[in-house]
Amino acid sequence: MTIDKHAHQKIGQSGSPLEVLLAFGKLGVSCFGGPIAHIGYFRDEFVVRRRWLDEHTYADLVALCQFLPGPATSQVGFSIGLMRGGYLGGLAAWTAFTLPSFVIEPRSKIHDL
Repeated sequence: MTIDKHAHQKIGQSGSPLEVLLAFGKLGVSCFGGPIAHIGYFRDEFVVRRRWLDEHTYADLVALCQFLPGPATSQVGFSIGLMRGGYLGGLAAWTAFTLPSFVIEPRSKIHDL
């Protein structure tokens, strides 16, 4: 049996809104694809790599966000930020993940709104 020396770290611990902003900012500028791809990126980053959530909690969170009206990716990201860094963490997660795509979006599409 192999013991993961990092298994006890971070799961369930709180972090700072700045930590959340930086983590989601990285994803905001590097994640491409639709909502299903984003949910996969979130799992890799926050369950596997950073260990902010366990598999069961993440699966429950995604299921809840799929059930609610609105964009599931934004809801999952906001919820992870909220759980990690409080209300400011939720705002930081949403802003850092959404803003890069808004800035990169061609201006002609924005005018169609």
